[in-house]
Amino acid sequence: MKKSILTITLNPSVDKSSSVQNIIPEKKLRCHSPKYEAGGGGINVSRALKRLGILSDTFLLLAKEPEDCWKICLKLSN
Repeated sequence: MKKSILTITLNPSVDKSSSVQNIIPEKKLRCHSPKYEAGGGGINVSRALKRLGILSDTFLLLAKEPEDCWKICLKLSN
């Protein structure tokens, strides 16, 4: 059995971000489509560990109502 690091996220979030081609002062920004990712301390640490090739397990607390949103975000984060 391989060992892994356990990360704990007590206050998870859904992070929404976008990007722009370039920034020109006093001009309107044209953003690309938004990207949604699961976020929060432990989730972000686990994501970084995965990129480094280190196994981790993530424990997080979820409310019942936004469960579907979390399932989608966690799938997209993998």
